[in-house]
Amino acid sequence: MKRIRLFIPVAILALLLIGCSRDIEIQPTNVLEIINISNGAIVYKIGNIYPDTLLWKSNPFTTQTIEQLTIESGKSAEVPLYFSSYGPGFDGKTCLYFFEKNTLINSNWDSIRDNYVILDRMDFNEDNLDSLNWELVIPLKD
Repeated sequence: MKRIRLFIPVAILALLLIGCSRDIEIQPTNVLEIINISNGAIVYKIGNIYPDTLLWKSNPFTTQTIEQLTIESGKSAEVPLYFSSYGPGFDGKTCLYFFEKNTLINSNWDSIRDNYVILDRMDFNEDNLDSLNWELVIPLKD
């Protein structure tokens, strides 16, 4: 009984201290606006660390993430980018992949990966995005 009396105040104090701690919010480096002018819905995904431009071995998409990362035709999306958080080995560049939504829904991931069935890919760093005024129009123009 003595242990329970000691445990309860300690537990309450711990919960109060944890609940009162400030959440530190990491601010994005900037926000990229992606504008879809294609005829269909596209899905975007930040890729592996450049120069590794291979697609993921296992499917990184779920039905929910496909919906969250979809940009419908004629619409745009704001994508926060966190350059300082890419970690060791980051050389200032990363990749952004674009897929047709219907392809992700109707095709097997192994087939997509093996045949590199992507709509487009952009390798970029902050300077590239600065020159584009942090606005990207899909489909990409050569």
